[in-house]
Amino acid sequence: VWLGLGGGDCIILYNRSTPLTMVDFQLLGSVWPVLEVYLRPWQMVLAGVAAALLVALILFWGFRAKKYPRLSREGLFALLISALLLWGGWQLGLETGALTDVYPNLPDAFRSYGFVTCFSSSAVGQGIDQPADYSQASVESILREIHVSGQESEPARKPNILFVQLESFIDVGRLRNVQTAKDPTPVFNSLKKTCSAGLLTVPSIGAGTANTEFEVLTGMDRLYFGTGEYPYKTVLQDHTCESLCYVLRELGYQSHAVHNHYGTFYDRDLVYSHLGFNTFTSLEYMGPTGKTPRGWALDETLTDYVEQAMDSTPGVDFVYTVTVQGHGKYASDGEAELPFTAVTDEEVSAEWSYYMTQIHGTDRFVGDLIEALEAREEPCVLVLFGDHIPSLGIEDEDLNFGTTLQTEYVIWSNFDLEKQDRNLFSWQLGSWVLERLGIENGVMNKLHQRYRDNPHYREALETLEYDLLYGDQTAYGGSVPEPTVLHMGIGEIELGAVSVQANRLTVTGQGFTPWSTVLVDGKPQKTRYLNQGTLLVTEFDQEEPFTVTVAQMGKDKAILSETAEYRCGEEN
Repeated sequence: VWLGLGGGDCIILYNRSTPLTMVDFQLLGSVWPVLEVYLRPWQMVLAGVAAALLVALILFWGFRAKKYPRLSREGLFALLISALLLWGGWQLGLETGALTDVYPNLPDAFRSYGFVTCFSSSAVGQGIDQPADYSQASVESILREIHVSGQESEPARKPNILFVQLESFIDVGRLRNVQTAKDPTPVFNSLKKTCSAGLLTVPSIGAGTANTEFEVLTGMDRLYFGTGEYPYKTVLQDHTCESLCYVLRELGYQSHAVHNHYGTFYDRDLVYSHLGFNTFTSLEYMGPTGKTPRGWALDETLTDYVEQAMDSTPGVDFVYTVTVQGHGKYASDGEAELPFTAVTDEEVSAEWSYYMTQIHGTDRFVGDLIEALEAREEPCVLVLFGDHIPSLGIEDEDLNFGTTLQTEYVIWSNFDLEKQDRNLFSWQLGSWVLERLGIENGVMNKLHQRYRDNPHYREALETLEYDLLYGDQTAYGGSVPEPTVLHMGIGEIELGAVSVQANRLTVTGQGFTPWSTVLVDGKPQKTRYLNQGTLLVTEFDQEEPFTVTVAQMGKDKAILSETAEYRCGEEN
């Protein structure tokens, strides 16, 4: 088992910077649709054959091995002693400081404490341990100090607030040993000179997009959770959580999520309702999009969907957008013609050249989005930040400044907002933006705005996180956020009519996308997308009566939404 896990860790580290943890097995549902990005078909076949041969070899050895009588009592006694020694050794290590169960930097932790120790920690520990001094009184004491019961003043200005999480995005000027003739991210770098900006400490390296997203949206530090844990896959599966969406809802905001990737990735289609979003436009609700050579959607189309979200309501909006174009794995030699040439150690690097080409596309999207916001006759604040550095083997010593756990952020607005630079943790970013706008409501928001200089700031943060997600929820004051009814996409997808002619079934309606799939009596059909109003099923030979619906389905075949039924061959 350990040899198999170690081999899996080797493969994982070849494709990303973060080592294998038990959480990766929870994420398998999200991995299958994108596995082809990391492994070629022959590699997947080879891995399957190797696994089958290994199982066959173990069975062969098992049947051929010499048989010995079972010593059940001795075996049970040895197992018990081993378990006690393991548990005792672990506790002794924690008490003496030789071991730890808190890993700010997972790759460093695996190098320092070993694969077996860290993987085991990820397998047995999830959630937040109850703080030693946790009680209703301790929570109420924190609330009094941050004046939760006080009356917040109405903010002078309520602009549209947009956060854009940039996949694997960094300023390559931070790199010591990578050179390129032209800057791949000129828009972002020019904004740093005139807008509030700084380094952003994120919870992971080379992967873990959803954890940066969780920290920014909730103001919670993922460090207090289990080793490598994704709250999206654990506590947020069935719990709501105070977030920027719920905080801004109190001021009349509608909240929208936009992401040009599959809606079920990291279970966002479920979790976003527990974070207070009203709508979620995922890839399945977007029209035809260009793709990178590795199959990720280009970011250039995102501006239209951000604007659609803002146009869908008459009031102010909060829009959280997640890009995907800069995602690894990055192409190797000969896979694409690249406009950027990156040189490392006096040699041209195809991987770095490919990476720069993709983040240049993301940077163009940022420029287009700013241009669109400038044209709107309403105040807007745009927050841009990288979710983590790319998985390209970067170490701290490779950087001119900052660490591998730090990206950068910029706060742009189409009205006067004084430039104030500050380095932040990703769980502080949302409250810092709201503070600049005079928005004070929300428990976590108040903590970060009013308690950050207190010497017990981190202890209070851990206490409130535990209380809101695992404890008595004292901090909510009896007003626990209710999950929203998440509407997938903007607008409605409607089925208008169905006709069958020459073994072809034609479905007409509105709002169709390339991910629209015709279902006949609940069974998916091979569907051809013609345009927003027409879908076609060829080689159709089913006899009436039957029912037809149109569903939005990603690569994993999960149905995100479905139209009303259209009955064929029956009188209405």
